[in-house]
Amino acid sequence: MATLAGDPNEVGELLAFSPDGQILAVAQRHYTVRLWNAASRQDIAVLERHEAEILALAFHPGGRLLASAGRDGKAFLWDTASGSTTADFTGGEPIGALAFSPDGKTLAAGRDKGTVRLWNVP
Repeated sequence: MATLAGDPNEVGELLAFSPDGQILAVAQRHYTVRLWNAASRQDIAVLERHEAEILALAFHPGGRLLASAGRDGKAFLWDTASGSTTADFTGGEPIGALAFSPDGKTLAAGRDKGTVRLWNVP
């Protein structure tokens, strides 16, 4: 067993592994996502753009991109190698679920009021 060293007051309850298992994404309480190298247990990056609680994380099938979304009604597509955003989407309402299509060309976002929004992935 191993433990990732981080502030216990920062770690949220939302986690996602990249498809190859190399990266662990952890939503933090202060509207950020922290990326860890799962093998070395080293901190890779902190992703900051959200203005409210992060409610969903999903890795692109290719593994290099990560989508995050939250209560602020925004979804961001992140390049995990650089830590920069490659796209941002506005849903208007809180986004509580994310899923990529198997070919990675579409991002589905589950929103309040029972709607799902589909975005083309650049």
